[in-house]
Order: sequence, then structure tokens, then C-alpha cells
Amino acid sequence: MSQRGYVFEDCGTWYVRYRENVRQPDGSIKRVQTARPIATKLEYPRKRDVMPLVKKFMDEINSTSFSPDAGMSVARFITDMFLPNVERNLKPSTQKGYKDIWRIHVEPVLPAMPLREFRAYHGEEVMVRISSNLLAKSSYRRIKSFLSAVFSYAIRMGIATVNPITYVKIPKRCKQTPATEAYSLEEIATMLSFLPEPTASIVATAAFAGLRKGELRGLRGLDYDGRQLMVSQSVWNRFTTEPKSENSKAAVPCIAPLRQRLDALVREDKKMFPLFRTSLGTPVDLANVANRVIKPMLEAHGMRWKGWHAFRRGLATNLKALGVDDLTIMRIIRNSDVGTTRKHYIKIIPADVEAAMDALEKKLCAGSVQENGRSTAAKFN
Repeated sequence: MSQRGYVFEDCGTWYVRYRENVRQPDGSIKRVQTARPIATKLEYPRKRDVMPLVKKFMDEINSTSFSPDAGMSVARFITDMFLPNVERNLKPSTQKGYKDIWRIHVEPVLPAMPLREFRAYHGEEVMVRISSNLLAKSSYRRIKSFLSAVFSYAIRMGIATVNPITYVKIPKRCKQTPATEAYSLEEIATMLSFLPEPTASIVATAAFAGLRKGELRGLRGLDYDGRQLMVSQSVWNRFTTEPKSENSKAAVPCIAPLRQRLDALVREDKKMFPLFRTSLGTPVDLANVANRVIKPMLEAHGMRWKGWHAFRRGLATNLKALGVDDLTIMRIIRNSDVGTTRKHYIKIIPADVEAAMDALEKKLCAGSVQENGRSTAAKFN
């Protein structure tokens, strides 16, 4: 039944009183009377002035009043409903990311208020408070994505009607972070010339197949048929999950230098085991491989470690330098969107930039000479 609410003034503030179903700690549902402040009398001196705000508020109350969780606070909704849903439906790595964002960034600055009363300006206030720690822009984006996911789930649960985070801006004052990097073909070839096995094969697979870290760890002998790799699973910490997306499950063709290494590595009696494994038969820890083997050897040869993902970016960048179109590169590295491939994976190589500007300079100079020649000829005619 629709409620109009009872409006009254107390201590210079306008309130509206109404009833709602509230879930009790024991799980039972109780109909209770409550009141919420709407505005100050200083801003709205007369009762009729504040009525449009009351109507807007009561419209939202009426639209969610069927839910016994409609008056739940934002914090309680996140801990009691949103995060349990994340645990049921998302990958362990995503779960950890969401829980870290909640515990480290959002929970300490979140206002104590009902979720359905949370507005865009509350979201702006949360982001401003978080920005006092001066995070990278990518961190702010992840935090906003987390908050947006919270309210999207609340809408699906009938507890909220709009997602206020849609209108929240990411703080402009951000910590500057180093640009992401990619390995060149020359760097990869040099690495492979001195790295021992099986580290060299891991690097070759990362560099020539463009696999993500979890996909490298998830590879098994049976995923290689002598011609291509089939990405069928991903391993994060001790959890085995499906690859990141449907596009990620595509087969990856192996070039000859990679096939030679994999042919020597794959054993018929070990095809069910991880392709890159420890002595115990578990997937190799790539952080350990980097810290204990790759970094010391790179430093000894005057090279720098850029991270595992630099091999994936390197594949995209090197293919682009060879003239491969962006859509094909997207398919090779199995991204879902060509825009993502262009923005985050194809890196401009400084030498290419220089060569392009040299070519432009020559073209302009040639045009200038030709134009001057025509002008001179015209004078003698």
C-alpha cells in the first residue's frame, strides 16, 4: 500500500514519518515506524515548500517498501549481502580485489546511512576522503567500479532504484604511475639465449603466445597438440578457474621457436600434469621464478625486469611493428575488445616514432623543393 508520509518540524528540521518492513537480527520481519530528516527550515521555511522533496523521498520508499532489507545501511548491505554474493559468483582473484577495496579504502570513510538514501554527492564525498591518500587513477577506477557493482546488485535485489555512482567523478589529483612497458623482440631473443630451462620455455610461451600469468600456470601437457596451445583454465594462487573470458579460451598458434621448446618439454606420461610445474607436480610460482632466476640473470646481463605482462604487451607491440592490423592482434592475444588492445597492449616503440617523424620531414622537404622549382620555372616563362 502506497504511503504519503507524515511531515513535521522539529528543532529547525523537516522530517517525514513512515512505516517499513525491517529484517530483525533473528531473521524475522517487523513493521516499524521511522522518521527521516528531509531539509532544514532555514532552506524551506514553509511546509508546502518542502513537500516536493517529501514526495520524491516517499516515491522511493514506496518503490522499495516490499523489501524487508530496504532500510539496510550501506555497510551492512556490503558485508551481509554484496560480498557473500561475490564469493558465490566471482573468481577468487576478483573476490580478493573487492574485499581489499572494501577493507582498505571504502569501509573507513563510508557514511553511516541507509543504502537507498545514498546519493551521488555521498559518493563524491567518499571519493574525496579516499583521495587524501593520493592513489593512482587506476586505483580510483577500481574503487568506483566496486561501488557501482554494490548499487547495481542493490537494484537487482529491490533495495535501491538508481545507481548514484554513475554520476561520481574520479578525483583529478592522482599519483603519477610509471607507464606500462613491453619487451622488444631483441630483448626476448637475448633473454632466451642465457636463461636456463624450464625458465626459458616459460618466457618463450609468455612472449610468443601472449598468455596471462594465470593461463601460464594453468597450462597442462594435454593443452599442447604439437601445433597450438588450447587455453582451458587459469590458476591463481591455489585456485583453478576458467579463463578470464570466452575470447580467452581460443586456441593459440605456436610459432616454430616455441614449438621446439614445448616439444622437448611435454612428456606423454605427464600430460595431465601442469606444463610448468614444481618437483611436487604443482603449478610453478611465477613470482618465485622471476625473483630467484630471471631478475638476477637479467641484472648480470645489464637488462631490466619489466614484469610478466610485458611479454603479452610485447607480443601485441611486435606484431603491430610487423604490420599486423589491430583486430588480428586482438584475436591473437584473445582480448574481448580492440579498444583495450590499442590502449593497453600496443605500445609505441620510440624508434618507430623517430622513423615516422623522419619520413614526415622528408616528405615535407621534398614537397617544398618541388614547389620552389615550379615557382622558379614560372619566373623564366
